[in-house]
Amino acid sequence: QCSVESGDMILFRANAIHSIYPQDDDCEFSILFIAIPHIISYAYKEDGMKYATLLSRFHSNNKIVWNKAECNALGISERFSELKDLSDSSFLGKDILMKANAAIIISTVLKNLSEQSNAIEVFADSSKSLSKKMDEAILYINEHYSEDLTVASMADRLFMSYSYFSRNFKRITGRCFKDFLNITRINNAEMKLRSTTKSVTQIAMECGYNNIAYFSAMYKKLKGVSPTSARDTQNSD
Repeated sequence: QCSVESGDMILFRANAIHSIYPQDDDCEFSILFIAIPHIISYAYKEDGMKYATLLSRFHSNNKIVWNKAECNALGISERFSELKDLSDSSFLGKDILMKANAAIIISTVLKNLSEQSNAIEVFADSSKSLSKKMDEAILYINEHYSEDLTVASMADRLFMSYSYFSRNFKRITGRCFKDFLNITRINNAEMKLRSTTKSVTQIAMECGYNNIAYFSAMYKKLKGVSPTSARDTQNSD
């Protein structure tokens, strides 16, 4: 848990469960959803995926809050202000400018994280080959989360034993495979609920859930509200 003041920024990594609790009714905040691979040009898709896997890994010693002074010094505040202005406007090329600002924000964050020794020390004891294998697993989950994925099938794909893959996946990502997969699916469901008019049932199916009751229960467990309530809240905004 952490508290933030006006002008601060919080980074929620892909597999981190989070909830936001405003302290008063006048509280306002902006949320920027960034799909890393789509921010990077397809000519550089491999690099985009490398960044995506880096930010899919979450451990308690990772930096998550940038205060107002840091945001101003790094130019992050300015980029968010420009994004807000762009969201209220309409002109040809708006989408390009929004993606450019989002890319600058995330590249600034990555650069800043690389300068923090505690951001990478958790991986210091991991061999490069093993770390690369786990990146492949994360990438595959991010691209195929709608499919029937299991620990056994992923271990076979990476030519590892069930126990070796399972143990090292949790050690490196901070989550067991099942939890990581569910979080990935529910985070994608949340984005679909916010950005599309598809039915809750259709979104559940697209995110790998054939059992709608289980999807709803998992969504409420991870997000604190049912998918139907999340859709109703979105429509009322």
